[in-house]
Formats: sequence, C-alpha cells, structure tokens
Amino acid sequence: MKRLGLISTYAVLRENRGLALSIRQLQSTKFNSQEKAMKTKNVNKGSRGFAVTAEKYEPIRKAILASIPRSQDGMSFKELVAAVKGRVSEELFPKRGSVAWYTKVVQLDLEAKGQIERIPGVKPQRVRRVR
Repeated sequence: MKRLGLISTYAVLRENRGLALSIRQLQSTKFNSQEKAMKTKNVNKGSRGFAVTAEKYEPIRKAILASIPRSQDGMSFKELVAAVKGRVSEELFPKRGSVAWYTKVVQLDLEAKGQIERIPGVKPQRVRRVR
C-alpha cells in the first residue's frame, strides 16, 4: 500500500467517515514510499525517538559531529544550531526552524548512542563529543 502525505491521508479519512485514526497513526503515514524513514533513539527517560528520513538525518549528523568540540567546554544548543545551519544545504531544509528541530532530534539520538554527551551540572545545557 502506498503511503500518502499527511494532508492527503486526512482527506481520504474525511471521505471515509466511518474510519477513525489517531494523530499518531496519521503521523506514521507522513513519508511517501520512496523515502526511507528511520527511527531515532532518545536519551531522555520515558521519551521515544522520532521517525526521520535518512536524507535529512545524515547531513545533520555529519554537521553535528563536525561542529561539536571534544573540549571540556563543549557547545550550547544555540551555538550548535548556528554551526549546523552553516554546514547544511538550505534547499534540503527550506522551512524556518527545521534545522533546529532536526538538530535536536539527531542530538538526542547521538547522545543515546554514546557519541556525544551533555556536560553535567551546566546551565544552559552544553554538549561535547565523547573522547
């Protein structure tokens, strides 16, 4: 079965009024069949990861790993987003705020995989590469 976009799926559901799906089920149909979705991990307890396409995950992951220092000081999230924006294509992320959202999703995934870590006891939160 071909997956439709979220809006198209909603239109189909409205036509078939007897069919009721939750928002989560609608969100799972977001990617079309040509895009390969992957599930990220989340380091926060009680939180699940997100489904993102590899097409968007990989450039953000590479930009994060290239931007975050291994030093004790690390980097704040605001600094990280600015650094990642400079390293990824605007064509791939045309929506405002999109880079920040993907940066956070990939940051949480990389933390869960042990590639980066939060610096404990520091506010605002800062992250660094694991040695």
